[in-house]
Amino acid sequence: MVWWQVRALAATLSRHPESRCWVALCLLLVSLAAPAVAHAQLSGHVALLSDYRYRGESLSDRQPALQGGLDYQHSSGIFIGGLASTVRLDPEVSGLGGQIYGGYAHALSERTSWEVGATTFLFPRPTTGPSYQYTEGFLGVTYENLNARAYYSDNYFGTGASAVYVELNTAHQLTSRIVLLGHVGYLGHHQPRPSYGANQDSPVLDFKAGVGIEALGFTFELSVIGSTAPHDSCPAGTDHCNTTVVVAVSRRF
Repeated sequence: MVWWQVRALAATLSRHPESRCWVALCLLLVSLAAPAVAHAQLSGHVALLSDYRYRGESLSDRQPALQGGLDYQHSSGIFIGGLASTVRLDPEVSGLGGQIYGGYAHALSERTSWEVGATTFLFPRPTTGPSYQYTEGFLGVTYENLNARAYYSDNYFGTGASAVYVELNTAHQLTSRIVLLGHVGYLGHHQPRPSYGANQDSPVLDFKAGVGIEALGFTFELSVIGSTAPHDSCPAGTDHCNTTVVVAVSRRF
């Protein structure tokens, strides 16, 4: 499967009921595996998290989440991938969600590279009201262990509002088994989903600081994650933006 097929799949998902989203996501993950094995460019992971946090917000109602994903990088610079995760934004938006993403990356030197692409976010469709599903494009640059990305969506979290998100990520290797993790993000967007009331034209910052440890073939991560978003106006729901400690265990293959 190539990048234009990922775009076609995303378009198909936007025209069909979200109850079928998890089927399409699984098909993508399977299709990624078949052509990639011979080139040894396929990687994947499974993870268990105490809370699924996205840009500082809980997408699992502050409950544990199970995730699995696959990534494929071609020697030409094209990359595609998918992530499946249990989600719970509210009682009517609960089940299996995920992401489908793809793009192109190019190395400028041994230390620097740039990338461009798009991501479609899949959520279970509520029985009433609009869907949370949306797509955003991104442009990024990496220098050594620093990565910066800028995103744009004209339908952020299905609210119909435009949004710009800029993030900076870093990973500093302390030893062969211990790495320090850092993230800070800036979100600028207009009115949120009306049911949350508060006007969020003001920018929102989120952060993450943590440590990862490799042991017994697993990666154990402990992080502090938070956001400046008002607790009553998170796209993911009331009280989903509070600062919290997240524990995660993952294994790559």
